[in-house]
Amino acid sequence: MTTAVSLLPSPLLQFLDENGAPYALGTVATYIPATLTQLTTYSDYLGTVPNPNPLTLDIYGRCSIWADGNVRVILTDALGNQIFNQVSAAPPPGSGALLAVNNLSDLINISTARTNLGLGTAALAETGTSGANVGLLNANNTFSGNNTFSGENTFTAYQAFNAGASMETAFTPSPTDVGWGGFPQNIYTGAHTMNQGDIWKELYFTSTATLTIPANASVPIPIGDWFKLKAGVGATVTLAITTDTLRWPVGNATGTRTFTGPAVGLISKTTATEWWLEGSVNAS
Repeated sequence: MTTAVSLLPSPLLQFLDENGAPYALGTVATYIPATLTQLTTYSDYLGTVPNPNPLTLDIYGRCSIWADGNVRVILTDALGNQIFNQVSAAPPPGSGALLAVNNLSDLINISTARTNLGLGTAALAETGTSGANVGLLNANNTFSGNNTFSGENTFTAYQAFNAGASMETAFTPSPTDVGWGGFPQNIYTGAHTMNQGDIWKELYFTSTATLTIPANASVPIPIGDWFKLKAGVGATVTLAITTDTLRWPVGNATGTRTFTGPAVGLISKTTATEWWLEGSVNAS
C-alpha cells in the first residue's frame, strides 16, 4: 500500500551571502510589485498573524513569510545596505494549504474545510452505500456494488436494471413506486387519444367515450408495450384506430371494437403498425 506524499517546504526562509554566511539581524521589507506600497505578509500558514514590515531576521538570517501572490522583496543587511530588490512569486494557495483569510480553507482541519467550501455532509467520504456516504460511480457513471436509496427518490427518465436485479420493496408500494406489480390507473371521463403517459397503465373510463389509438407515424409507442382498458358500469367505450391495424384474435377480426361496461381488455403494440386486443371481456 502506498501513500500520496509531497515534498515539505521549509517552514522558515533563510537569507545567506555568497559565502554562505547568514544575514544576521538584516531586514526584509515587502511591497506590491512595481510599487513602494507595503504588502502585508503573515507568520502563519492560516494568514492570521501579520508580520511587521520590515521584518527583522534572526541571528541565523531566518524568518517566516507566508503570502498570497507575487511580492516585491527588498533585503538589507544589519547595516542598512540593500542586498537585493526583486519580485518573489508565492506558491498559489493549495500547494501547501488553502488560506482561510482568502475565503478558502484550512485543509488540515477537515470540518473547517468542508464548512468554508460549502460542502454538505455528503462530502464526508468517497465510498459507502447509505447515510452520509456517497456511492462511487464507474467510468459509465453507473453505480456499482450494493447501493441503498432511502427516502423519496425521483427519476426523470427511464431507468435500466441489470438482468436478475431485485425489485423487492421493504414496504407496501403505491401504484407509482418502482417495483409496483400492477397497472397504475389513469381515469378518463371523455374522449382520449392514447399517448406515452398511458403505457403500462389502466385506462379507466367512467362514462361513455371514444379511446383512439394514434398512428405510429404520429405517436411511435414502443413495440411490446401494454395498456389495460376498463369500461365502468354503464359506460360504453369505443376503441378506434386511425391508420394502423387493430386486430382481435377471436375470429381474426380487425377494426373498431366496442366495450360495454363493465368490461376489461388488454391492448398490446405487436408491430410498428399493428395492435392486438387480447383477453377481452364483453367486447364486440
